[in-house]
Amino acid sequence: PGEAEGDVPYYIWNLWWMKRAVLTGDSLFFTEHIFAPNGISLAFHAFVFAKSFVSIPFQFLLSPWAVYNLLILLTFTIAACCMFLFARHCTGDNIGAWIAGLVYGFSPYMLARGTGHLNYLSAEWIPLYVLCLMRFCDEGNVRWSIAAAICLLLTAYSEYYYLIYLTMFTVGYL
Repeated sequence: PGEAEGDVPYYIWNLWWMKRAVLTGDSLFFTEHIFAPNGISLAFHAFVFAKSFVSIPFQFLLSPWAVYNLLILLTFTIAACCMFLFARHCTGDNIGAWIAGLVYGFSPYMLARGTGHLNYLSAEWIPLYVLCLMRFCDEGNVRWSIAAAICLLLTAYSEYYYLIYLTMFTVGYL
């Protein structure tokens, strides 16, 4: 990552726009900086809101390019940890769960997305959502439904396709 080709500059702009919009009070969902002077809606823009929002404090210390690369590295790690938790719940085996986490977090799919698609790389919430859903169905505890809802919300603020996939999975699972 970090090369000025492909979609990477697009995601760098997203990080910059989130910081600017939050600090100036501008709308997150509309900008006049694209298609000026009329502007354009960002409602269905592949914005990766969750990651862009989390990046704001880091942007005061690092360049947007460095923050982008940091987000990618953190995403691989978080995805591996979330799959570890899910696999450990399903198998009860720490070593197998650790291997599952590595395989998921650093799979060819994830590595390919790490070269320029921050939205598609945001698959860390998928295993965590499934874990919370399973725990809710098994235990009936409301905190697991809240945790699942938060994971679903974070998925929605990362990639809409993954939200659709998780919705289809939930219907099938239930």
